[in-house]
Amino acid sequence: MRNFTSPKAFFFYILLFCCFIGHSQTNFNINNDYLLFEDAVTKEPVLVYNDSMAVSGFDFNNHFKTQFPNDFSVIDYGNYQLQLDSINYLVDSGCGVVISYANKKFKRIDKSFRHQNQYGAVPFVHNKNIYLWGGYGLFTHKNILTYYDFVGNEWLLKYYKNTAKLVPRYQSFSVKKGSDLYILDGVYENYALNKKKTIEDPYVWRLDLNTFTWFKEKKYNTKLPVFTSTQITGQQFTRQQTIVYVTSKIYEIDLFKNTVKTFEIRNFKNIKALIFHPTSDKVSYVYFSNNKNIANSELYSDFRGNLLSETPLYVDETGTQILKYLGILSLVCLLVFLTIKWIKRVKETKNQLTYYHKNNLFVGYKKSPLKLSPLNAAVLKVFISHENTFFPLQELSDVLSEDLKEDNYITINKRRERVLKDLKFELSDALKIPKDNIFTTRTSQLDKRMREIKINVTFLIK
Repeated sequence: MRNFTSPKAFFFYILLFCCFIGHSQTNFNINNDYLLFEDAVTKEPVLVYNDSMAVSGFDFNNHFKTQFPNDFSVIDYGNYQLQLDSINYLVDSGCGVVISYANKKFKRIDKSFRHQNQYGAVPFVHNKNIYLWGGYGLFTHKNILTYYDFVGNEWLLKYYKNTAKLVPRYQSFSVKKGSDLYILDGVYENYALNKKKTIEDPYVWRLDLNTFTWFKEKKYNTKLPVFTSTQITGQQFTRQQTIVYVTSKIYEIDLFKNTVKTFEIRNFKNIKALIFHPTSDKVSYVYFSNNKNIANSELYSDFRGNLLSETPLYVDETGTQILKYLGILSLVCLLVFLTIKWIKRVKETKNQLTYYHKNNLFVGYKKSPLKLSPLNAAVLKVFISHENTFFPLQELSDVLSEDLKEDNYITINKRRERVLKDLKFELSDALKIPKDNIFTTRTSQLDKRMREIKINVTFLIK
């Protein structure tokens, strides 16, 4: 039987263990000008670590020679890394210059220049186009959306369908889900003035990429540490539609499950650059230790440490919404009440006659005097004395017979019919109400042989 405990065997296993431990870390010098990105074909990391040398693979062991385009520094192309049709596109940190990477070769493809206008923008791909939203440059914060035209090899401005726009900013959190781009937080204009990160827009915004229309979504809790931290140099990527932000801790912001989880970083390292590999669920990163840069790759589950906290992302606006709806309901009820009251008042005013006692004059609701005959005016005064109540028709006879030498029932009845008919037309014309609504008659409740009358007009006596 072979002896596995011999000194030679022990030394062999120690050497094998050391090789295993160090297989995913670099054993070459990485200067400060380096570029780390994921190969669109192999889905493995590529690290350009000097002017003409690069290394690929999760163990960073596959060395090869390459040449980055002249007059450009690799350090300016680590922020906007996009993949389209198995080709890598690296965009200048301020937008403008576009460099492709395929078959281990870099090539400049644009006819643009270094814009220096969209630092810290949100990069994304949609319908085989690459976009940048927001950013900072030329002393202004941006809320613009630009895209690269592969035909003209220039950057163009994409216009929104609606006028509702976000507050200009850079370094925003973002996640793309289907044909929707979600934006929240960021660094606003006043940061440049007081060097303190503040929240100016506490809402998640959604850009519909089918119509290029912005929509304001839910309000998030701006007091969470991930949003109040003054540090803005962390690494951000999307994992399973969750925003992952890596600083001194790891924050997982899930817009769709309403959670913000805070984790430790296992074996904390001073991370300088980091990329995520969705296919393998690994992270590759460059960190600074013992006065040198080191590259490493590991599973995200091994990179992420213990869960420290979990809180809801969104502000519970139930109470606020209830108060808002109650306020709206109260306002609607008040408007309805005032409208009904106004209509009733207008209706009453239209049915109102003003009688000026001193001038013996009747005036309608539009201040127009009624031209009544003396007999018609006298009869109308009888109605005033009864204040809109029923009274016997017989009471009108005293007024109608004042100028008669003797009472004549037939003559008085004819006069009454004529006077009431005249008053119907005159009041209907003055008050703009149907003439048939002026008077109401009924059989007396005390004596069925008698008829009673009431006028459906109110009187104001002055």
